[in-house]
Amino acid sequence: MAEPTGAPGLTLGISRLLGLNRADARLAAALLVVALAATALPLWRATSATAGGEIWFVVHSPSGTTRLPVERDAVYEFAGPLGTTLVEVRDGRARILDSPCPHPCRHGGWVSRPGQAAACVPNRVVLQVTGSPTGEDFDAETH
Repeated sequence: MAEPTGAPGLTLGISRLLGLNRADARLAAALLVVALAATALPLWRATSATAGGEIWFVVHSPSGTTRLPVERDAVYEFAGPLGTTLVEVRDGRARILDSPCPHPCRHGGWVSRPGQAAACVPNRVVLQVTGSPTGEDFDAETH
């Protein structure tokens, strides 16, 4: 009597070659699928996080905290005790454009990478870059 062709014959052939009965072969196949899924999920998450990392400009002022989108070029006004501070967002960067404080905080330059900040301390306005291009909040871990 001829053995059936196709995948069932291949499965029976491999299980016979390895000395496994049908139940053991099915268990081994299920464990293999779980192992592949466990390996593929972190790789998929890492790939999607790299593609979809979010960066925001966050401005803290006496009137509250405001999140500014990186993609939208605009000039925003924030009130402080000395007057109005202007924050400019352009080409994925941000800076303090103008401020009524006597110090040259507006000459601090552009910020664009997570962790960078600019501040007008006398007017109590702080501009921070938050997030990560890779979607992760940490760049290192120690034990």
